[in-house]
Amino acid sequence: MNPNLKWKALFILAVIVFCLYFLFGYPTFPTTLAQVRDNFKNQIKLGLDLQGGTHLILQVQVQEAIAQETDTTVDRITNTLREKNVHYDEVRRVDDTHVLVRNIDSSQYSVLSDLVGTQYNNVWDIAPTAGETNSYTLTLRPSAQAAIQEQTVQQSLETITQRINALGLTEPTIQPRGGRDANEILVQLPGVGDPAEAKRVIQAGGQLELRLVNDPATYTSVADYMAQHTVLPSGSELVQGCADNAARTDPSGTGEVWYVLNRAPVVTGRDLRSAVESRNTTNPGTWQVNFTLSPEAARRFGPFTQQNIGRNMAIVLDHCVKSDPVINGRIDDSGMIEGNFSQQSAHDLALVLRAGALPASIKYLEERTVGPSLGADSIRHGVQASVRMIRNHPLLPQTIRVHGLLMHPNTGQLDLLTDPSTP
Repeated sequence: MNPNLKWKALFILAVIVFCLYFLFGYPTFPTTLAQVRDNFKNQIKLGLDLQGGTHLILQVQVQEAIAQETDTTVDRITNTLREKNVHYDEVRRVDDTHVLVRNIDSSQYSVLSDLVGTQYNNVWDIAPTAGETNSYTLTLRPSAQAAIQEQTVQQSLETITQRINALGLTEPTIQPRGGRDANEILVQLPGVGDPAEAKRVIQAGGQLELRLVNDPATYTSVADYMAQHTVLPSGSELVQGCADNAARTDPSGTGEVWYVLNRAPVVTGRDLRSAVESRNTTNPGTWQVNFTLSPEAARRFGPFTQQNIGRNMAIVLDHCVKSDPVINGRIDDSGMIEGNFSQQSAHDLALVLRAGALPASIKYLEERTVGPSLGADSIRHGVQASVRMIRNHPLLPQTIRVHGLLMHPNTGQLDLLTDPSTP
């Protein structure tokens, strides 16, 4: 045998042995077939088409984030005008992108104009309201709407990624899908045949809000409230209690409970610094979630609780009231969420809050389970197509010479040459 060919063969053999060792024998040298399989599984990460798994397409409801920005603006403008003793009739949200300031004192208009020009420059446009005297309409600029939309999708993507990674899944794919206005996220989870746990963590919006209760009374329905009142106060909204909250209010569990809350939250899930589950000492057998606020949120929350001692504060989770405890004293940087939580549900909620609250809710556009046969079929068809291409290529000679190998196109058989220089 040619000496050069011999050394080439030895080198190729050494490389093959080296690769096989790191493929099957690393990091722990196997002594059983099960260990061989485990090593192989750890070294080779199969994708969704080869391993099978779950395929999800989510759509972020960005309009909710735009509406929340408008509500926050209404609250800030109201507080600023009150602090500066500006006389006006009302400040309210007209729709998701418009705010109305009605009948402001004409001599004090400069306060509103300066506020919009300094704090909301390039975000809101202000113009006189048609048909109303001394009234002005703020309009959220299209560029600001686009920025909120992009930020909402990006934050949702990062939050979902953190939540999925916290489950310990192998090589998940989480990425944007579609065009700029599609607001869609692709989630692929290889090896997950039952996506129930992943969906539960994704669906748990984790949208935590702490809001002031404007009416100490509760109502059984929206109709019940409207029968007792002619109109909902400006800056307030009716929010339904969560199922377990209604069950505590009505032991039969058949009724509903509604609260009148301040529309703008004082604290949201974005203000959380940490969240951990713990046993509920006042209600044995259940669990609670303790949370800590960021320093910036604590600076807002402390004065807020100080000014509202004796009033109720609603803990709103995913658009329903979880509880409405009484503010007994100043609270700076911590709190807790109580409910009929099991250890697992409290753990899941704490995980969701730690990963970050979704800025908007999620809608499932597509959900399917993919089997591994798709990738196997693709590989088989690809190999067959390659062989047919080589056999039928018009420029190949009857015998193909490749590094000392002869392949006969009719049979596909490979023969080793003793001397690659010979025909």
